[in-house]
Amino acid sequence: MYGTTLNGGGGKCSTNCGVVYGSARLGGRGKNKSFHAFGVTSQTDGANPYAGVIVDPAGYVYGTTYHGGNFGFGTVFKIDPSGAETVLYSFTGGADGGGPQAALVSDGDRNLYGLHHMAAT
Repeated sequence: MYGTTLNGGGGKCSTNCGVVYGSARLGGRGKNKSFHAFGVTSQTDGANPYAGVIVDPAGYVYGTTYHGGNFGFGTVFKIDPSGAETVLYSFTGGADGGGPQAALVSDGDRNLYGLHHMAAT
């Protein structure tokens, strides 16, 4: 079980930048573990994930952030099983939109699809 928090994590955002967490079974009880905190050194890795995440069979976690990235309009990210994050895409706020708020979906060929909040200009 994986999820996100909009805030928290101790990042550079005024309310912190949010985290991706998972539940690990420890001693028969579930305990949340933060896998990645956004914006710890800068917001280029994304900030404020609004939506949930998806996990592929290899254990890679995929999701979006509402803010951050190279242009400040959000990101699509991947986190590997060790917790290392890769930004797959930074929204520009232009023709590609920005501010994604919905969870990603994946098809059988591992393509990712999603929606964003801001209308393209």
